Amino acid sequence: MPKFILTAIILLTTIRIYSQPSNEKYFYKPFPIYKSSGQAVIAGDLNTFVYFYYFRKDVKKEGYRDPHSKAEYLVFELFKDMKNGDIAGISKLYDSSFNKKDFDATRMTNMLKKYDDIKYMSKFNSGDVVIVRYNFVSSSNQYPFFAVIRKIKESYYLTTNINVSEPFNVIGSFSPYNLFEKTDDSVNTNKMTAFYFIKNENKVFFSNDLPKQEYTAVYLAFEFYDSSITSPEISFVRQLQKAARSSDSTEMKNQITNDQLPLLARSYFSNYYNEIKKIFWNYSIISPLAAIKTNDGKILYFRYSDVGQSPNIASIILKESNGKYSLSLRITDDNLNNVLQNIYVREAIYDYFNRRQ
Repeated sequence: MPKFILTAIILLTTIRIYSQPSNEKYFYKPFPIYKSSGQAVIAGDLNTFVYFYYFRKDVKKEGYRDPHSKAEYLVFELFKDMKNGDIAGISKLYDSSFNKKDFDATRMTNMLKKYDDIKYMSKFNSGDVVIVRYNFVSSSNQYPFFAVIRKIKESYYLTTNINVSEPFNVIGSFSPYNLFEKTDDSVNTNKMTAFYFIKNENKVFFSNDLPKQEYTAVYLAFEFYDSSITSPEISFVRQLQKAARSSDSTEMKNQITNDQLPLLARSYFSNYYNEIKKIFWNYSIISPLAAIKTNDGKILYFRYSDVGQSPNIASIILKESNGKYSLSLRITDDNLNNVLQNIYVREAIYDYFNRRQ
């Protein structure tokens, strides 16, 4: 699963459009995360600021005294202390999450030996968290890094307390202002369903209405179903119901795409399969609601219940081949999987469909 942490460390960033930090202006600009048939079906957005050729010397010129007064000053001090192997100095830059065992003075100085400058690239903001993307710069190359910073009252502190599963971090990992050689594509989200995630007091909330405070957004291009109109997806759901209730246990397994049958030998996939089978066996009312088109088929969201019961929401993965569907046990694309299987995004989608009833 691509995390903001791993992406920031591993990948270089190429930026061509910048903004000056002296006149900070954060912006929102949706970017594609996953495309099917050339069309964006998942897009993201978050509160973003991009620097205009801002280097160590530019920070130095500002003549600051308190490194905690600005996120950029904190990054400057961190770079200086890392080069010097000054762990005591680094500890003063952190909040209470600092652990001396996480730092090796010799390793830090060796790592930064050839780097003599830092180039600030971009930063992302959510609640009290700021993530600054910057590069270590040498005469021959650049090495990407990042800093996770918390704002406590009016001061900034480095922190190791970061929930990589939060939408802010997951979506941030796909931002064109973070990734290497990712094109700055524009996305029209007018016909997509928006999910806005807000962080407040270390809790994540979501809304389908545009919030007033800074947010992280996920946009999904749903294809909605009308139960009165027959579709291949609705027909396949009826086929699954029939197979799940068959006295012949092989009927349900026959619905799985052939190349994934070996996955049933692994507990994770067999448990997933059994949960699907249980739903289609136990519940008499199963109604497809919407789908997200993938390059393999579709992610189908449906409602299930018995007569007189409150319905629940679930999803299945469909693989398409020669105009026919089969049941898939996993999403094969990492980007698609990392967004749709994210616990916050998944719960937001299910809540959205529950409220549409």
